[in-house]
Amino acid sequence: MAEPSDKFFTNKIVEMYEELNIELVSNIIKQLKETGDISSYTRAQIRQLIKRGGKAVFEQSLDSMSNLSSKRKDELKRLFKEIVSEDMEQYKKMYEYRDKKFALSASQYKLLNIAIKRCNKELKNFTKTVAFSNQQDFVNAVDNMYFQVVTGGLSFDETFRKTTNELAEKGTTLIMKNGKERSLEASVRQNVRTSIRDTARSINKSIGKDLGCDGVQINISPNCRPDHKVINGRVFKIKSKEWQKNKHLLDDYNCQHYETPIILDIEENMYSDSEINEANNRVVKYKGKDVPYYEATQKQRALEREIRNAKKMYATLEKSQVDTTEARQKVSSAQKKMRNFIKETGLERDYLRERYAGYN
Repeated sequence: MAEPSDKFFTNKIVEMYEELNIELVSNIIKQLKETGDISSYTRAQIRQLIKRGGKAVFEQSLDSMSNLSSKRKDELKRLFKEIVSEDMEQYKKMYEYRDKKFALSASQYKLLNIAIKRCNKELKNFTKTVAFSNQQDFVNAVDNMYFQVVTGGLSFDETFRKTTNELAEKGTTLIMKNGKERSLEASVRQNVRTSIRDTARSINKSIGKDLGCDGVQINISPNCRPDHKVINGRVFKIKSKEWQKNKHLLDDYNCQHYETPIILDIEENMYSDSEINEANNRVVKYKGKDVPYYEATQKQRALEREIRNAKKMYATLEKSQVDTTEARQKVSSAQKKMRNFIKETGLERDYLRERYAGYN
């Protein structure tokens, strides 16, 4: 499977949910604006305010999520089929060698269609989770504002600005199985990414079986994790003990490796030993020291997230028609950090990973 990293950051499904996030959080901010100065409210009045506003936020979230249904399904079909079609090109030589028709079989099309339906269902299941999450964000925001105004000595305007800035930067989040929070768009991106990888692997294995493939080619990942170097850019016999021992590494979270079934009689390793050695031992200069390339790219990923979060904050506040001064400063500051990092390390800047839908 050719690693379609750009598609995971620019595909329309992720963009749909980035735009959705902006809409959902701006709905909360608008509800907070409508509360007005809550410094004179009693606790009973606050409870009624939370009840009414929370219900409105919940219903707005459900409506917004349901509007994605048909667009999401159509885009999933297009994305999955496009990636599988691109993958097929690498098998052309082997189909000719085996004198077989160059096309997916009925069973492979079935795998593809099942995967599209499953991924769509998983994204659809986010609906109530997201609605409850947004409702709770509203509740927490009102409680926090009331506490700060009444006991913290802050004005309503100060509290509103602080609360809305925090909401806009954080965005809508989902609670993962490990108890950690992840942004809505990151959850969608990972869901789609995992589904596509699993689907491609299933279809590739089926193709490999049909073609009688006896080996696998592993791609070179330039930012390979240290414990994954053992497979980086290498060719393995499928039945070898070494492959059976190490193939589980492909299942690791966010692994950038993928296997392509090959026929050893007609295919050689597409990478030279020197290319593999260079990839496995690459370093960059950072703060006057040699830093492994993998560590440097992880730092870059963190800076990219900082830029996206700042852009998300700005786009959300702009849609909510509230002050965007702090957000503009955050975008500028995050981009300056990235420029300095790229200049110092010599790494290539990936603007696709810095994009956020709704930010111009």
